[in-house]
Order: sequence, then C-alpha cells, then structure tokens
Amino acid sequence: ATMAPAISSALVTTVVGLLVAIPGAAAHTVLLGSLRKVSALIEGVVSECVERIHLEYQGTGGAA
Repeated sequence: ATMAPAISSALVTTVVGLLVAIPGAAAHTVLLGSLRKVSALIEGVVSECVERIHLEYQGTGGAA
C-alpha cells in the first residue's frame, strides 16, 4: 500500500511520455517523407541544369 502512490506516479509519467512521443514519431515520419520528395525534386532540377550547362559548354567548342 505504501508503494501505490509511486506506482501511480510512474504510470502517469509513462502515459504523458507516450502522449508526447507517439505524435512526435508520426510527425517525424511524415516530415522525413516530405523531405525525401523535395530532395528528389531538387536533385532532378540540378541534374537538368548541369546537363544544360554541359551541352551549352560543348556547343561553344570547349573541351568536354
């Protein structure tokens, strides 16, 4: 009976921790997916720019 308040406090702390951690983990997953999509988009744009610069440089008679 003397341990009941300590166990109760530990359970409340655990519940509060889970209420914070679960949405945080979900948000992390969503944001990571969005970041990967944006990263892929940027990579495609950069690759296209590099290709255009390369073709333009070849067109000016530069060594490739």
